[in-house]
Amino acid sequence: MGFLSQFRVKTALLFSVGATALFFASGCDSSDAQKESGSSMSSRSSSFVTYDADEDALKSIELPDIIALWKSQEYTFEPVFTPQDATNKELAWDCNDTSIVSIEQNGTITAKAIGEVTITAVSAIDSSVSASAKVIVDREIARIATGGYHSVLLDSKGGVWVAGLNDKGQLGLGNYDNSARFVK
Repeated sequence: MGFLSQFRVKTALLFSVGATALFFASGCDSSDAQKESGSSMSSRSSSFVTYDADEDALKSIELPDIIALWKSQEYTFEPVFTPQDATNKELAWDCNDTSIVSIEQNGTITAKAIGEVTITAVSAIDSSVSASAKVIVDREIARIATGGYHSVLLDSKGGVWVAGLNDKGQLGLGNYDNSARFVK
């Protein structure tokens, strides 16, 4: 339990000096703390507590190195933040060529044309904290066939992709794992 949680605070002020915050509590009723500790503190006191805001600041962002998409496919980035409980995880997103991939400020991208781009996420608070991912759009869907439990795609390069139930090996993948995503 923290120092201030042991007291009932009547007046509190928070001052910010750079990355350090100063918390001033005035008129604390410390009678409960006196009873437990046997201390000779007066029943009214004032205290300063410093808090380093950098401890909770976003230190790094991780994105996948490479994402491969079909033309017209959407993908939403799920960045990994360090520390995980950083106070501000707001990001600004950018794409170096929006004719190939469009991006929304929630990190959702849509492949619009064949090509390669770089997607960059930058902390809205500290521009030195950023991460990038390469996005490759290399295929279009040429044909698609669907059934009740399986789907098959033929891509523009002649590749066959399958998804669906596979408990008896019916997708032809050499295993018995069901696939919610298309696998080549």
